[in-house]
Order: sequence, then structure tokens, then C-alpha cells
Amino acid sequence: DLPRDQALENVSLKNWNQLLEADQRTRERANGNCFFSYEEGIIRFPPTYQYKIGSREYDDTKMRVPSWCDRILWSSLPSCQIDQTSYTSCDTITTSDHSPIYSSFAIPTRLFNLPHSDHEKCAIVFLGLRGKWTLGPSDHYWVTLHSPIFADPISTHKSGTASWNKESIPIIQPLCDNSEYLALEHIFFAIRGFENKADEIAQAVISLEQAIDHVYEFKVPVSFRGKGVGELEGSVKVFWRIPGDIEVETNSHNNSSKSHKKKKESIIGWNCLEILWKSRCYIQFSQDI
Repeated sequence: DLPRDQALENVSLKNWNQLLEADQRTRERANGNCFFSYEEGIIRFPPTYQYKIGSREYDDTKMRVPSWCDRILWSSLPSCQIDQTSYTSCDTITTSDHSPIYSSFAIPTRLFNLPHSDHEKCAIVFLGLRGKWTLGPSDHYWVTLHSPIFADPISTHKSGTASWNKESIPIIQPLCDNSEYLALEHIFFAIRGFENKADEIAQAVISLEQAIDHVYEFKVPVSFRGKGVGELEGSVKVFWRIPGDIEVETNSHNNSSKSHKKKKESIIGWNCLEILWKSRCYIQFSQDI
């Protein structure tokens, strides 16, 4: 949003900050109108469009204002650190009217899931959820929870108030019971039912890192179609044994009749949770790769 001659003058003086103040994408992202939850590194290179092909002289055929039309943005999950180590353009490639850009990142890696223990059974228990958002009205909001450590997605009961207590959120029995591995995992929330359209989905995500040793009270942003639309708040804890006031679903096997039935069992005191494990396949990479 600058006159072309003023933009060219700022490019020649390398006044990147002044150019960025007039950059539409930077402004709209700061206002939450696009690329919600995405980050971008500091730009310290000339606008990458529109050049004359074969040179890095800005094209004056249509008198376009030089612009940063080529960008690299990234988004990471909570508690995941990504460090950008470089971000610049490559002006030696002149076969296009754009200059290509590139970036490098330092991203921590981790080992695959360690073997399950035989004595530590755990469950992820949500003590409540409540949505505060500008999504359309509904008489039946519901939330589906997803994670790589779930055998299947978990859904809450439907609610007209976007509020759920612990009785309306199923207890989650993860496929992994290693605390260090669980602390690195995330739970993704798919919020449905607003405007009475089941195919519209808003999203949120939390890290389990703070829920391993104590009750984690969270308030995380909710996004819909690339924009922030509110917050999802609640509390969750990983229990290694199930407290007495929580009902869990257990399996009862009758070997003589080979029948299988489910029953609701009220836990008195602290009892270990029976978990139905499903087999999973893991690949271990060599450190030399």
C-alpha cells in the first residue's frame, strides 16, 4: 500500500521495516484475518516481485508496486519448538519474474514410543470443557477428540450451551502408558454442530505435557477457516489410577460361554484401570540416516 516510486526508494535504502508497515499480508495477519496461529520470520530481503526476466530489475511494464509475493510461514503445535535459522531470497536465479526464497529450521526430534509397562495403566480424564466463541448458534454443539495415541476418535455428548462436565466426556484409554511419551503428545478438538451444520468444523489443540503430574487447566484459541473465533477452556489430567468417583467402562469375559459383555463399574478407592490394548507397528530409524 505504497506508491511505486516510494516503494522503490525504500528498497534502494533497504528500509524493510517501513515497507513491512505497508505490507497487506503482514497487516491482515496481525489483525487475525488470515493465517491464524502461523508465524513468519523477520524479512530482510527485497520484495520478490515483479522483476524483469533475466535480471533483478523491477519490471515497469505494468508499473506494479514491488511486493513480497513469496513467503514462508509456519505453524507448530503447543510445546513444540521450531527455530528458524535462515530466511532470505535467492536473486541469482533470474529465470522468473519472481525471486525464489528459502528458509531453514532447527526442529527437535524424538524417539518412537517406548514399550508399554505391565503395571502402569493410565487414563486421560477431562474434568470439563466450555467453549467461548463467535461461531453460529446451535442447539447441539459437540466436540470430537483426536490423537495418535487414541484407538478411535472420542466424542462428547451434544450440548446447546457449549459446556460439558466430566460425565459427558468419555474417559480416554490411550494406546501408550509411558509418561515421557505421553507428555510429547497432543489432543486435537474438532468442534461441530454450530449453525446446525455437521460438516462445518472449528479446531483447537492442547499439549498433554502439563497434564501428566497435575490437573491442567487450559484456555486455547479456536480457529475456523483460518481465523480465530474464540476459545476452548477446560481441565484434564492423566490418571495412573482411577479415583473412586469416576465411572469407567470395563470388560467382563465369560470363558465358558465365550461371551463378551460390557458393564459399568463404579470404582471404590483407587483401582487399576483395565485397558484394551491394540497392536501398533513402529519403525526405528538409524541415527546415521
